[in-house]
Amino acid sequence: QQLPDNVQAIGHAMHASCLARIGRDVEAVSAYDRALTLQRWLSLGSSVEVMMGRANALQRLMRYKEAKQQFSTCAKWSHKKGSDGDAIATTTTVAKAVCYSATCSMRLNRLDWAKEELLWYYNVARKDGGTIEDSEAVGMLGAVLWLDFVRSQQQKDDHDDDMHIPPEEALSMLHYASEHSNISLYRWIYHLVVGSTLKKNLPLPTAKTHKSTMTNKDEGNRILDLASANRSPFDDFNLIHLDDKVLLHRLVIINTKNGDSEEERLSTNLYWPKSFVLPQQADSLEKYISSLQEKDNLEKYWILKDRAGYGSYGNRLVTNQEALSYANNNNKNMNNKSDSESVLCQKLVDPPLLINGRKFSLRVYVVCIPVVDDAVTTIGETYNKFYISTDGLVKLALLPYDTSVNNELLDDMHMTNSGRGEMDQCDFRFLREEIRRMRYNYDDLWEEIRQVVTNVMKRYKSLSEASRENTTTAATIDSSRSIFSLPKILGFDFIIDGSCHPMLIEVNRFPGLKPRDDSDAGVKKSGRHGCLV
Repeated sequence: QQLPDNVQAIGHAMHASCLARIGRDVEAVSAYDRALTLQRWLSLGSSVEVMMGRANALQRLMRYKEAKQQFSTCAKWSHKKGSDGDAIATTTTVAKAVCYSATCSMRLNRLDWAKEELLWYYNVARKDGGTIEDSEAVGMLGAVLWLDFVRSQQQKDDHDDDMHIPPEEALSMLHYASEHSNISLYRWIYHLVVGSTLKKNLPLPTAKTHKSTMTNKDEGNRILDLASANRSPFDDFNLIHLDDKVLLHRLVIINTKNGDSEEERLSTNLYWPKSFVLPQQADSLEKYISSLQEKDNLEKYWILKDRAGYGSYGNRLVTNQEALSYANNNNKNMNNKSDSESVLCQKLVDPPLLINGRKFSLRVYVVCIPVVDDAVTTIGETYNKFYISTDGLVKLALLPYDTSVNNELLDDMHMTNSGRGEMDQCDFRFLREEIRRMRYNYDDLWEEIRQVVTNVMKRYKSLSEASRENTTTAATIDSSRSIFSLPKILGFDFIIDGSCHPMLIEVNRFPGLKPRDDSDAGVKKSGRHGCLV
């Protein structure tokens, strides 16, 4: 017997929320869709939660255009309900949805979309000032308008008269956000803009009108809060080529530049595990596995990685046969699949180097910094300086490495992602001692890691430069975000093979910078401080 529609609506909404909590975002989106088909049976509060939940899931999947549209729909819907007198649809909800919509627009390199969303909020939907969400929306609008102003000055473009707000107003918005926001991002941007404005004698309010409200002591105490800038809307949109597992594979393997030396092309094969994009490379995977089985009949393991997987979510360990079955089943339906649904099938590093009998991975922090002659009035490269932190994290698997264990224990033996139970984490001083104890040379290992990071970042930089050359329209942000001089911290993850050579397995655009427990607090604090001070 079919359940009543109101019960189904609530059930789908709760199911979607549970799926999202355990990282199954693709399934969560489908469940949210089912709930929204029965939206008339949901309360106002539940409707907002479902729309925001669906948008957040799409954002985590890097489906930024769909996420932007869903956040925008939620903002407009909530504003209408609020105008009709429904207290649940507050300005806070609208401001939050608009900020997320604008952030997704920036991830797509669409300044015009972000500006349109934020101006709608500022001119139409904004009612109550002073809230954290409101100050973030106003600050983001001020920053976006300033980006547009500087870009137009550099390129001598005419402003869109329908969207134009004087730069004085943009500075006032940033000042408001710096006073009311509980994060340091807009304080950073505001004080940077004020300092450059005075130097350039631009037609903006005087320093007396917009005097800094932060003392040196305040600034020192808040410097670590600037880690929030690592997730800001103003990083380089091209970083998706590092964060997306399939795009990273194409960056380091398929898109090898003709200008690369033979040594560079060879080194790529030495630091990147054998990988295939499925279902597109199903035939190549089958040939490779056949060649392995001709050499020996031992079972090999692969890991299927969703493009937008994070933490331990979106990763599945499979055998040779399971990998082939997945490839063949999806290859049959390839005409019905978009490239965004492809996954990376990556061979596990075998054998890995072990510490105390357990597999481990390394998290290496890489700091990217834009360096320009005049940070707020010159558009340069998005990031043109890269530094590797000499301290990082050693993440040990939960269970000892034992190839004879049953399949139910494979994840805890192979996976080293943070958050998998009470796993051990150590710093690189511990790693140095362990490498020395195993009679390997730590300095040689570190030099190889440095070379891998350099190789990948060179390819990323070349891609960014090519993208900037093709970015000419007023709708794009291109490298203008570098004017805010916001540093970016990336997380490079390595597995060390049995001969003590590093194998890159992924790059994280938004590595966790908040301590999980005492085991990683010191390393993460050191990384943030070294980046931002």
